[in-house]
Amino acid sequence: MSSIRSFHHLVAALLPAHHWGFSLLILLLELISGPAYAEWVALGDSDSGTTIYVDTNTLQPNGTHINMWVLYDFKTMHTATGGSFFSSKAHTEYDCTAVRQRMLAYTRFSGHMGNGKVVSGESDYGGWTTIAPKSVGQILWRFACSKE
Repeated sequence: MSSIRSFHHLVAALLPAHHWGFSLLILLLELISGPAYAEWVALGDSDSGTTIYVDTNTLQPNGTHINMWVLYDFKTMHTATGGSFFSSKAHTEYDCTAVRQRMLAYTRFSGHMGNGKVVSGESDYGGWTTIAPKSVGQILWRFACSKE
């Protein structure tokens, strides 16, 4: 409660009285609304110890294609151009008819679960690739296309 009082005193010092109501309304909205979080659902672990998650709130169907955000959380640190990272988020498009995928963007993070500093990233990353049987890509493709 002291932080609310402190904020109120700060607002009172910085703004004329007729702006207090608006500022307090904004403060209350921020306190009760809470942050928006991704709904990461674990699909499983790869042989290398990578846990793969999908954000079910980002499934975007578009005809026979579907876009989805994927999070790769690595058990061990990986290194690539830009530095070392423990996790990566990828925005991927899946073609449910042609069994293929393309990465639209990715971001690598220094911490687990997409936390920490951004190490590197890219958008408009690549072209379509065929999805190999019994691969992580196939698991993700099946999940995405089952939501079509």
